[in-house]
Amino acid sequence: MTFPKIDRLSLRFSACIAVLVLFGQGITFFFVYRYASARLLESSRQQAAMTTRLVHQALEDGMLNKDDRLVRKMVDSFGTTHGVQRVLILDREGEVRFSSDPSIEASHFDRDSATCMVCHSEPAEKRARSAMLEIEGGRTLRVVDPIENKAECYACHDASQRMNGMMVVDVKLDEALANLQQAISHLAVASSIVGVMLLGGAGLIFRQLLVGRLRRFEDTARAIEDGDLGRRVAVSGNDALGRVEQRFNGMADAVFSFSNERGSNRPIWSA
Repeated sequence: MTFPKIDRLSLRFSACIAVLVLFGQGITFFFVYRYASARLLESSRQQAAMTTRLVHQALEDGMLNKDDRLVRKMVDSFGTTHGVQRVLILDREGEVRFSSDPSIEASHFDRDSATCMVCHSEPAEKRARSAMLEIEGGRTLRVVDPIENKAECYACHDASQRMNGMMVVDVKLDEALANLQQAISHLAVASSIVGVMLLGGAGLIFRQLLVGRLRRFEDTARAIEDGDLGRRVAVSGNDALGRVEQRFNGMADAVFSFSNERGSNRPIWSA
C-alpha cells in the first residue's frame, strides 16, 4: 500500500493551523479554568457564609436562653457537611469555645499567628471576611463572622467591648480544585482529539482545493515541455485560482500562436 506524498506546502499549512489551534486551546482552557476556579471559590464562600449565619443565630438564641446544646449540635452538624473542614466559635481572647474538630477543642488562636494576620494585618474597617490559606498541607478557604456585643449581651459581657468573639468556617478546597482540574484535563483531551480530526479534514480540503489544482499546473507545464503543445489546464471554477488557470491557458495559446506565425512548431522558449 502506497501513501500519497505530502508536499511541503501542505506540511507548512498543517503546521501553521496546528500551532494556531493549540494556542487557541491553551488560551481558552486557561480562562475557562480561571473562571471555573473563581466560581468554585465564590460558591464555597457563599456556603460558608450561610453556615456562619445559621450557627450565629443558634449561638444568640443559646446564649440568651443560657442553653448551648443547640449551638453544639449545629456546630457538629455543619462541621460534617461535605467540603467543610471545621466550624469554630472563639471568644474575644482567641479561646476555642465550640469546635466541630475535637482535636482543637479548648485551643487558643494567637492573634499574631500567620493565619490570623492574613486579616488582622489590615485595619478593622478594611478586613476581609474570607481569605485563602495554606494550612495542614493544603488550600483552605477561611470565612469569619465577628460576633458583635449587642445590648442583649450586656448581662454577661462588658458593654464597652465591641466584639464578643469570632465564628470561623474552614472549607477545604484541594479536592474540589483537583476535581475541577481533572474535568478540564478531560475536556482538553477530548477537544484535542476533535482538533486533530478537524486538522486532518482541513488538510484534505486544502489538498483538494489548492494543492491538487497547483499540481495540475505542474503536470500541464511538464506535458507542454515534453512536446504536448495542445495540453491545457482544466479550468475548475470562477475563483481566483480559476482565473489564473484561464490566464495560463490564454498565455499558452498566445505563445503557440506567435510561434506558428514564425513558422516553427516549437514554442519560442525552446532551443
